[in-house]
Amino acid sequence: ELESSNGDIEVRAAKKLPVGRITITGRKGDITLVLPANAGFQIDATARKGDINTDFRHIKVDKERGATSQATGTVGNGAAHVVINSDVGDINISKG
Repeated sequence: ELESSNGDIEVRAAKKLPVGRITITGRKGDITLVLPANAGFQIDATARKGDINTDFRHIKVDKERGATSQATGTVGNGAAHVVINSDVGDINISKG
């Protein structure tokens, strides 16, 4: 679990994600998650006042009228469950 009240968060995963739940919460600032291209994970992400961008084609991003963006999906075997919440800031999920 990782949390920041003020400032950007950047997480770069090693070659393999741990099995289980990974939670990243940011109050003010962008959140960047860089995962291996062959990573297996499920994602539930919410940006209340911000955008969500991703390189993974199996992740579906929806933006509501009130500026809330949500992303969900399963990539690969879905072994890890990644939960990202941002109050003010963008969420970037990329391959690295």
